[in-house]
Amino acid sequence: MKIYTFTAILLLSLSLVGCKNDPAPKAAAKAEPKAEPKAAPKGAPKGAPKGAPKGAPKAAPTVAPTVAPETTTEINYEDPEALNNWIDTILAGVSYVAKKLGRNALPIPDFYLPITPPLLGLTIGGTMFKTSLSGFDTLHRLGSGTLESDASTMTAYISFVVGLADTGLNGTLGVSFLNLGVNISGTLGHVNANVVIRALVRSTGEAYATLNFLSVTDVGGLSLTITGLGPVLNPMAESIGHLIFLAARCPILNAVEKALNETITLMLNDKKLLGGKVAELLG
Repeated sequence: MKIYTFTAILLLSLSLVGCKNDPAPKAAAKAEPKAEPKAAPKGAPKGAPKGAPKGAPKAAPTVAPTVAPETTTEINYEDPEALNNWIDTILAGVSYVAKKLGRNALPIPDFYLPITPPLLGLTIGGTMFKTSLSGFDTLHRLGSGTLESDASTMTAYISFVVGLADTGLNGTLGVSFLNLGVNISGTLGHVNANVVIRALVRSTGEAYATLNFLSVTDVGGLSLTITGLGPVLNPMAESIGHLIFLAARCPILNAVEKALNETITLMLNDKKLLGGKVAELLG
């Protein structure tokens, strides 16, 4: 059996447009005032008032920030290491929860890719099935996090970027009209996402945190090994590799976003772990 190895190093941040399944935010009710607030929390998406920072995520959060903008001020965190340690504690818990739930290998929904254009009314295509993305436990912080806090409401927004590194991609390609057992294996160099967590201490003293925003922004750096193509498709191995990468980007993005949303939310619901951490964060 001939083995063909195909390597592609590509950044698909621009190609992720159209992968999102989230519905657009609903329009504001007519009774709401039209005036824009003067400033927005750091985690607010682009399109927010001018007070939003340059690094804010572009897409709208699913939960709108409730901090009064005019009273929101950025804390000059004298010890950024403390904030980063707080974030790392959350991410370590996310990896642990993912393992416990069996999510270290994320299943990717089956997807179709056309291999040849129609020829005499016949199109050779393939379906990727039994596909999975492993390495969810490589979740880690990229760069330093930022904090914006409103002392009057005891609320903080913690913004940071997370990444998965060198995750494994495995699957089987079924090709129409050809009885082939094509196996696909490889690694993804990186999968990055923007995250905003909202931390709050109620007047009762209860501390909690919620996931305010999460969006996968970049998928790239693919190395593929394709085996079992046979003499007919071997000459097309490079093209098939590109097709797999392009067809897989949206299923991968959606699977990672879903897993991160669910796992981080479960982690943040652990009040025993986070109660003291939130209070510590807000001083």
